[in-house]
Amino acid sequence: MNVEITWFGGASVRLKDGRGRVIFIDPWLDAPPGNAGCPIGVKDVTRADLVLVTHGDPGHYGRGDGVRIARQVGCTYATNEPLCRYVVENGLLPAAQARGLALQQPTDLGVAEVYVFPIVHPHWVPPAGYEIPRELNTGFTVDFDGLTLLYAGDTVPGDEIYRSVGAARRPTLGILPIGSPAGSHGTLESTAQTVAAIVQMTGVRYVIPHYNYHADGNPAVEMLRKALEPAGAELISLQPGGTVRFGPESFASAKPMVLAS
Repeated sequence: MNVEITWFGGASVRLKDGRGRVIFIDPWLDAPPGNAGCPIGVKDVTRADLVLVTHGDPGHYGRGDGVRIARQVGCTYATNEPLCRYVVENGLLPAAQARGLALQQPTDLGVAEVYVFPIVHPHWVPPAGYEIPRELNTGFTVDFDGLTLLYAGDTVPGDEIYRSVGAARRPTLGILPIGSPAGSHGTLESTAQTVAAIVQMTGVRYVIPHYNYHADGNPAVEMLRKALEPAGAELISLQPGGTVRFGPESFASAKPMVLAS
């Protein structure tokens, strides 16, 4: 097992294993108005084996960047069933390339096994005229080359489904939201407490934060680090474009290796 995880800012994440296989989660790379600080654009993506999208909010659907990546490289685009229907019925991808994922049952997508679960979305008003279905709002666990990770894009405190997800899937790593643009989903402090609660419920050992978060100098770092202390989970802070590698040693005594930030 050797998995590299790159955070591109916002909620956008790329997974890459030792065989070069690539998964994008909620990619928003260059669609207007853009993901500030993201070092690559859709045109720079030369390989993707799978694109996963949690729901239809602009920062997760990526204003269509995930669809563009899938169309560009010919990979599978997997999401919840309402959003999958939207993509196919509007001619954005052929039905053979889009996969609607059933809730709370593992789905083997070849490159990874994905478990999709519904989560409550914080209150938020979409831009005027935004017609893409925003619900279901979902989270994922992804079993990829020996690493099981938990990904949540938008979530609220107290969503008890994380207990059952933790018991069923036993993730090691959580990629979870800390703060949000303009504080629309809560303050840094309140979202740090939400992340800490998810960690307690699922038992993840490592946390990579995403959203309104830029590592060094951001008060979110220490807020989240302190919130995670009771659970004994380790915070891995990245800048947009930063990468961390999880290898077999990550599950013994050595820490994951931050390659760039």
